[in-house]
Amino acid sequence: AGIKIARDNVNNIPLLRHAAKTGLPVILDVAGHYLDEIAKAVQTVRNCGDGKVILNHHPAMNPATYEVHNLKILETYAGIFNLPVGLACHFRGEQMIYLSVALGASFIEKGVFDNPDAVEQDIVSALEVSKLPGVVKKMKDCWSALGNGQIRGVKERDESTWKGLVARKDIKKGEILDTDTLGFAWPPVGISVENWDLICGKKADTNIEKNSPIDWTMVNI
Repeated sequence: AGIKIARDNVNNIPLLRHAAKTGLPVILDVAGHYLDEIAKAVQTVRNCGDGKVILNHHPAMNPATYEVHNLKILETYAGIFNLPVGLACHFRGEQMIYLSVALGASFIEKGVFDNPDAVEQDIVSALEVSKLPGVVKKMKDCWSALGNGQIRGVKERDESTWKGLVARKDIKKGEILDTDTLGFAWPPVGISVENWDLICGKKADTNIEKNSPIDWTMVNI
């Protein structure tokens, strides 16, 4: 649960204070507001409550077109204010939802309907309620796919398909080691290809049979 502050009330200081004192998260609908106005609203809520604030990006009137969304502003808000961000989705379709999740949105506001013939202005961009479970699953899948942005540890890597150096042909002692004489194969039982610059141009220190893995004893360093 939370309390959403509509965009025309983001500068309503008494209302912000009242909402903050409930202890519920306060969702600020920051459409058309300058950064200093958003900052003042955020600070007002933080001063009067436990600081739970979500910045909700509301691109335009209903229905909103592709061009007006400027979804990268979600990253801007998150970076400046270090707060959760969300999207008030008034797009006729689901695409903006998934794009927003990919850009870090953890809150999505989207209307739903169960009667397509109802007389309601927001139905033009609303989601049929029967589709809601599927959309929520896709959102969760998108969020899971983002991961944590950390480089995976060495233990998680499969290096068995990395490449090592092998003799492309029978190589005579003293012959130059280069792309004419050496090939790349796996598993990397010989010298790893990452050491290519140490090997290329050097001479073979012994006769080497075709397809033999190259090890350091075969190279005249």
